[in-house]
Amino acid sequence: MSTERRWAAAPEPNPSVLNLLKLLVDATRRGTLHRKVAGDSAFVATRPHGSVAVASLDTDGNPPYAFQLLNPENTVLEEVAEDRGAMNPWDQTVEQLYRVARDEALSISTAVALWVADLRADDEPPLRSLLGQELSAVLA
Repeated sequence: MSTERRWAAAPEPNPSVLNLLKLLVDATRRGTLHRKVAGDSAFVATRPHGSVAVASLDTDGNPPYAFQLLNPENTVLEEVAEDRGAMNPWDQTVEQLYRVARDEALSISTAVALWVADLRADDEPPLRSLLGQELSAVLA
């Protein structure tokens, strides 16, 4: 997918596409759908029958966001984009998809978990000193 692609707002998404958005969010959360970074603030998942992409339209990682369904030739079949001036019922789902896609593609949750575990380990006293204190208390 080209990062030069123009993202245009569609008036009202097809209900089956809205359902697909929800399924993509769920599959990403379960870890069964994997994405790659596709340029500034864009993420794509590819299967033999096509691709799905989600991006921040301003490339800053913030709204507005857009979703595209593409065929194997990268032709846009369906598109759902946030309208900068209005709140649409599907905006929250597109934003959820962007957030979980970004997290999965960049392994953000894993990085945060590793940092938290590492910093917590730095704060805990060594196991030997804990055992030594307990043994000396028992022996005293």
